[in-house]
Amino acid sequence: MCSSNTQAYVLALRPWTYAQSVFPAALGASIAYADMHEVQLLAVVLSLLIVLSVHSAGNLVNTYDDYIRGVDDSDSADDRTLVDSRLTALTVQYMGTGFYIVGLLLFGCLCLISRTSPLLLSFMFFGGLSGSFLYTREPAVLKHIGWGDLVVVITFGPLTTLFTYLSTGGAIYAVRWLEVVVLALPMAFLTEAVLHSKHTRDGERNRKQKPATLASLLNRGWSHIWYCLMIFVPYGFLTVLSVWYSVLFCLPFVTLPHAFTIEKDFRFGRMRSVPQQTGKLGAIFSLLYVPVFLYVSV
Repeated sequence: MCSSNTQAYVLALRPWTYAQSVFPAALGASIAYADMHEVQLLAVVLSLLIVLSVHSAGNLVNTYDDYIRGVDDSDSADDRTLVDSRLTALTVQYMGTGFYIVGLLLFGCLCLISRTSPLLLSFMFFGGLSGSFLYTREPAVLKHIGWGDLVVVITFGPLTTLFTYLSTGGAIYAVRWLEVVVLALPMAFLTEAVLHSKHTRDGERNRKQKPATLASLLNRGWSHIWYCLMIFVPYGFLTVLSVWYSVLFCLPFVTLPHAFTIEKDFRFGRMRSVPQQTGKLGAIFSLLYVPVFLYVSV
């Protein structure tokens, strides 16, 4: 029984989604190291834990609200925590609150040791925290008014990368903020591809619940075009970086055949596993993309 409960708590956090926040955070620290040839190791650890705490809290809030609103049901939910009664809704709500509190405490510790202005870090931290909370919560419920995709692209990419870049030692090069944001876009696009493919797959159910996701606003043809842009534009970034800086940026190209396979499934409506396969594509792409910045200064 204890083992079963532990598994339920872990699954409620959706740890398989962590790559979407951990790799952008690692990218920020890697760019800071390339710029400074050193980073505050404790700040790196704290930044990663903060990102994971806020991400976990956001996942729990999303699970709770989708269940309460009837968006998730026993027939179609990817997250089975509440629809299968593995945990109670109140437990999930308390867990989400707890992770937000942990994130706040860790952020306080980070402000004490980071060389970057606490005011600047606070602007980014509370921006990310607010986005994760308001994605499905009142008063904004961004997911249901057409802003959810934009929030995901900004949060799981530029914002997280810039936050860790500045907090771990890149403050001296704060003028490079725009470059750091651009370098985070390939992973942000792949994260958006995961979200968009999930909304497209669940389109019929989503229309009944009436959330105004991008997938619900586009017809099938434009939805496919958007998905293609999200998974193939990152390889355009790689091409530019390979020509301008180092051939090492060609490493993530090994994932390109897999990208074409998933695109074909999307095109012919074989959507069942597309979100999961897109998530794997993004994780492997990021695993090969981020470490290059430890050796190449961009």
